[in-house]
Amino acid sequence: MTTLAILWDPALGIDLGIYTLRFYSLMWFAAFICGVWLMTRIGRRDGLTDDQLTAMLFYVFFGTLIGARLGHCVFYEWGYYKDHLLEMILPVQFSPEFRITGYEGLASHGAAIGIVVAMLLFARKIKKPFLWIMDRLCIVVALGGMFIRLGNFFNSEIIGKPTGSSFGVIFKRLGEDFPRHPAQLYEAFGYLAPYLDGLDISLIEPNDLAALLSPLDEVQEAAFEGLFSMEVQRKVNANGGVITLQDLRDLAVSARTDCYHVVDAADDAQLGRFYAENEFIPELDGVSNEVFEMLDFAGIGRMMRCSENGVFVDSLYVLRDGELTTAPPVQKTLPEKPEYLFRLTLGLCPDFGGDRTAVLDLPASEETLAAAQEQFGTLNWENTVVLNYDGILPNVAVFADLPMELEEFNAFTKAAQDIPRSEVLKLKALLEQFEVRDIETVLFLTEHLADYILTPEISSPQEAALDQLCFIMDREEAVRLIPYVNLYTYGCDLIKEDNAVLSPYGLLRRADYQPMLTPMQETQKMEMKMK
Repeated sequence: MTTLAILWDPALGIDLGIYTLRFYSLMWFAAFICGVWLMTRIGRRDGLTDDQLTAMLFYVFFGTLIGARLGHCVFYEWGYYKDHLLEMILPVQFSPEFRITGYEGLASHGAAIGIVVAMLLFARKIKKPFLWIMDRLCIVVALGGMFIRLGNFFNSEIIGKPTGSSFGVIFKRLGEDFPRHPAQLYEAFGYLAPYLDGLDISLIEPNDLAALLSPLDEVQEAAFEGLFSMEVQRKVNANGGVITLQDLRDLAVSARTDCYHVVDAADDAQLGRFYAENEFIPELDGVSNEVFEMLDFAGIGRMMRCSENGVFVDSLYVLRDGELTTAPPVQKTLPEKPEYLFRLTLGLCPDFGGDRTAVLDLPASEETLAAAQEQFGTLNWENTVVLNYDGILPNVAVFADLPMELEEFNAFTKAAQDIPRSEVLKLKALLEQFEVRDIETVLFLTEHLADYILTPEISSPQEAALDQLCFIMDREEAVRLIPYVNLYTYGCDLIKEDNAVLSPYGLLRRADYQPMLTPMQETQKMEMKMK
């Protein structure tokens, strides 16, 4: 029974006589127009000039068109186009007869690559960070993705799984008489959802999911990805592939259990050899070495993988072998800020899983550190390792030789405990600006935070220029002046005049407007003054 299914057999496009304007092409055009409109509004808000907006339009247009076209020709029909290179760039077909085709083949992932390359060039042109451009571009990409998937729906491509019921869409153009899930519409709605008003989006669940994922090691991460792929396939066969945040939380918890096996195999051939060599296939018992090497290991691996519903993740094979664990309910309130600034969990090497662990909340007293050393029966933290690190400066643990430099790190934490939380961002900016790689320099900067000023609201020369204009005149007057001022050049001049630098955390400068010297240069300068 398919009486409740939608019979989908639309025309490919609008017949113009000599050329058919495809609906798919119209969706591409709509995606481009809406994307340019939205990106222009964002650009004007962020202080881009008309010339820069025009250049952005140029880069986006050609990046999208060239990337989408080359993506289709290279990824899907290279066997034809390698002998018809001119047809890759012209909207015509020369053989077997000449006809106007338009750009019938356009690949969305090719367009994505083209846009990324174009924006990289555009960022260099306007002298802005590449990530600054991409942060804004990602807003419009989702909208473009919605139109592209609608175009796929008109083309009856990228179809979903059969529904197994009387509901769904029958893609008649494919010669089918049974309903499928309209996967294109599902994905299009997913792209559109962030733009809908009135959505009740809470950060509590994603935050909890992030907390469950962060402790996973490499194997557990691969297991999570594999379990996710298998769960998606199971849900596709069951109810259309709906994956909830609770499902993801269950998978994250299950990745730390024994409900799966991981095999060091990157493809079917390696998997088949593993199963054959480890006597998982009784039929191969007693086979001679000569015959063994003639086996079709790829076929064996493919057979086992299909029977087990396992998946490959990077260079590993993941097989589910047990029930998933249900994650505990999410706390409806965000966790409170911990009382400590830094917390280290130490263990004795190589007994990583033993009971001999110590948790140190820093800063700690000398007596506390001595008691921890006595617990491990060691001096100078020999044979101890950091099992877990948590703190207000995550990157410090990257270059600090912990626990061997624990005393020095503890001295830093004593200074850091007096730092207002609002000043921590400034310290992070300084650490990155000077590429600090030792505890002594961290301590120096901590003690001299008052010498620097961070303005998080300013992340570009244009914002620096607009901030200055709003300072010397009314904001409305400043906004009206924007089209007539080269904000980028003006902002660069202001930043240079103040001896400031743009960091990922905002505009950073010295309080006395002096040049930004490294801590080593500052120390040498102070020594010269003392002489």
